[in-house]
Amino acid sequence: MTLAVAGMSNFINSNRLTTTTNDLVADLNLARSEAVKRAGNVVVCKSDDGADCTGTGTWASGRVVFFDADSSNTKTAGDTVLRVHEAMASGNTVTASASDVIVYSKQGAITAGSGDYTICNSNMKRSRTIGISATGRASLTQGAC
Repeated sequence: MTLAVAGMSNFINSNRLTTTTNDLVADLNLARSEAVKRAGNVVVCKSDDGADCTGTGTWASGRVVFFDADSSNTKTAGDTVLRVHEAMASGNTVTASASDVIVYSKQGAITAGSGDYTICNSNMKRSRTIGISATGRASLTQGAC
């Protein structure tokens, strides 16, 4: 019975890591495509409350994707929210080599925030790293944490 419980726990943690990674990649793809479609900047930023960007906390606290109407790279009254994500599942953390915001230009390229975003599941000691190049393309690698 112990073996079955350990197997189920690994299955659940693996699914949490995969889902968390896929959600972030989906947000990045949405931001890039909307920036091109709307011919303006789209920002993905850390958010503790789901409404405003924050310079504190971590990417695991939540995030907001919005069309940046005034190109300020911060959420203001005239901006259109495209998607909001709550805090990540327990056991998952994010380490970023880049800034607190990811900004896609109307060409789909990154003007701020290119770099690596590593999601680690501490229960499994496995990670997935999303690398965002200056061209705006996201790539994925797996590793340990």
